Amino acid sequence: MYARKGNIESANEVFKRQGERDLVSWNSMISGYAQHGHGKKAREVFREMQRNNMEMDGITFAGVITACIILD
Repeated sequence: MYARKGNIESANEVFKRQGERDLVSWNSMISGYAQHGHGKKAREVFREMQRNNMEMDGITFAGVITACIILD
């Protein structure tokens, strides 16, 4: 919700405090960063997701593609 409203820092704080992150949490952060012009941060979250061996879906990849076209 925070990410959708553009409050990325609050979204990141909630994300960091989560014990177990699910696919929705990861996708929200990637998409939130990407949609608000923070492509590099979105890609960093994606790499962290990969390191944690999380399963990905079409929403994950759509967020990453958006992040890749953002020059920041």
